[in-house]
Amino acid sequence: MGGGRKALKAVIWVVLIYVVAEAGFRVYSFAQLKSQAAKHGHYGFTTFQSAIYVLDTQTGFAYKPNSHNHLWFYDAENELLIHAATL
Repeated sequence: MGGGRKALKAVIWVVLIYVVAEAGFRVYSFAQLKSQAAKHGHYGFTTFQSAIYVLDTQTGFAYKPNSHNHLWFYDAENELLIHAATL
């Protein structure tokens, strides 16, 4: 019975060490992502120029066929970049 108890303690310690290491890794990864968000996340876009959806009563909303819309993208200096997309 003593060997089983030692094995159980070993398994518990391995699981505990794994949980602590995993939590530490996730906290570190989140901090890395958060610090890089400002560097990589300053680009954005507004909504489409006109509606791109139509109500399909059978399936719900769907894209308008052959719709041509403009997306408004901005560069790092907040200068407007127009991008055309055909859906």
